[in-house]
Amino acid sequence: MQFIFKIFLICSVVLAEATNFQLKNSNSQNAIIEFNLGDISFERKEYDRALSAYQQVIKNSQSKKHIQEAHIRTVQIYRFQNKLDRATDSIKNMLIDDRYQPIFADLELELIKLYNQQSMNKEAYSRLESLTKDYPRTKISAEAYYMLGNVEINEKWDLDTALQYFGMVQKEYSQSRFIKPASLRIKEINIYNSLIGEYNDFVKVNTKVDSTGNSILMIKNQDDFAKILYGIAELESFHFSRVDSGLIYLDQLIKYSPNSLLYTKGLYAKSIILDQLERKSESRIIKNQIISNYPQTDYAQAIIKS
Repeated sequence: MQFIFKIFLICSVVLAEATNFQLKNSNSQNAIIEFNLGDISFERKEYDRALSAYQQVIKNSQSKKHIQEAHIRTVQIYRFQNKLDRATDSIKNMLIDDRYQPIFADLELELIKLYNQQSMNKEAYSRLESLTKDYPRTKISAEAYYMLGNVEINEKWDLDTALQYFGMVQKEYSQSRFIKPASLRIKEINIYNSLIGEYNDFVKVNTKVDSTGNSILMIKNQDDFAKILYGIAELESFHFSRVDSGLIYLDQLIKYSPNSLLYTKGLYAKSIILDQLERKSESRIIKNQIISNYPQTDYAQAIIKS
């Protein structure tokens, strides 16, 4: 009887272990499915569905990588949904827990983006600098350098320092997805610097002093001057987000190069910028001018169609 009872106990244990294994295996497989569903929903910006899926991954997955990715995606979703306090608290709690050490750099980067979203520029800049020192030669430091370069353009207008930061992106991580945009930024800055040099030289050569001692800009080749001015204005307004400065150069084009090939394009660009600045009445005047004086141009047709 005792022998039969022992056999029964052994069978019960084996059955229980088999059942637990099946449950764990089932949960693990479900977690993989949930992770994939989370990614699909995230890409579609269906954030509530994605969040629910990632929470199941965190709860049931046997993959550390999937769990870590799910945590990162979770705080990103909170940020996209403007649940900034919740996102910040989640990140800070994980940053003091050694279990999340493999994703500390990613969490730091997410925290910086939260600071940016709240216009906490000093805090964001300080942490970006720390990232480049704490995690050198990684995809995180590469992205940090790219973000620092944009800060130098958007907040400080220090193009020399921006060039240095953008140049560091590929050096930090050769597979970074920010290499191409950083290279584009470098190209834009170099073109801009070249155009500014041409502008200064052009103004110097074409500036005359009249009989009263006043300096007057006398433009002989309007097309050349318009090309320089439009190039600077386009970069300032549409690439560097400096619309006020861009308008200054467009106004110079309109004033000094009324017979140039780029005159109508300059008018149209100014109307677009004025629309962006909600200066609708000024924009409407320029658009009516284009339609009345240059009805056969593509710019007039674009205005009519819009």
